[in-house]
Amino acid sequence: MFHIQDDKRSRLSARLIFAGLVSLQIKVPYDQITVSTLSETAGVGRSTFYRLFDNKDDILLYRAMQLFIELRDNNAGTILSKHELGEEDFFLPFFQFWFSHRKFLKLLIECDKWAIFDEALYVFIEENLPFIKVIMSFNETEWLYFINLRVGLLSAALETAVRYNYAKMSEGHDYAEWLVQLLKRLSSRPLP
Repeated sequence: MFHIQDDKRSRLSARLIFAGLVSLQIKVPYDQITVSTLSETAGVGRSTFYRLFDNKDDILLYRAMQLFIELRDNNAGTILSKHELGEEDFFLPFFQFWFSHRKFLKLLIECDKWAIFDEALYVFIEENLPFIKVIMSFNETEWLYFINLRVGLLSAALETAVRYNYAKMSEGHDYAEWLVQLLKRLSSRPLP
């Protein structure tokens, strides 16, 4: 797990370490990047690395969690406070935000660490959308299924879009809007 204190120096060191990882990953496969090489590239000591992170995966998890905080803060007055929330009210800003951070998502794919996105998304839903549990009168088991189903759906749709480099549909439509409409159609159609 990461251990970033809420102080300027820790956050700066974490950003430097992430930038170092991105820089190295272009030249060296992720699994061959060592903490020593990463620390040197980032310009921080190994002790600083281990004060902030337990391992390399924690760097990616920290960055994912920071981006989810940004998503939450950018949409706090809209999608996260509406108790009349429709799926498309959440999906569109979600996909638009993550398509704007496509480089990070590609990094997760290239490092074979997409599960880190799933973990961060699970935490995001659990911590920021608990009103859905109340509105839907979910018990704990139902709430866990809800979260896992949403993580699976959103994650698979986003990973497919990024992995196959869908930016815009050939007809010129915004891919985020098209994807929201597709998910809406799929959820409203009965299975054959």
